[in-house]
Amino acid sequence: MLRYFIRKVHNRKSFMRPRIVIGVPSGITQVEQRAVKDAAITSGGRDVYLIEEPVAAAIGPGCPSPNLQAI
Repeated sequence: MLRYFIRKVHNRKSFMRPRIVIGVPSGITQVEQRAVKDAAITSGGRDVYLIEEPVAAAIGPGCPSPNLQAI
């Protein structure tokens, strides 16, 4: 499904490998994080960034987050 959406966005440039940001639950284990990253890279992503969903929800309204690095 990830590959489908990547191709839909970059339909004319098949060699394009975009950066991907994925929101994950805060209680995700290291093994699950690795599985999500591997799936995104396999489907065509160049760099994969995982952001915990509470942090992503705080970014939406513009709340400052001290532990979020600039992407």
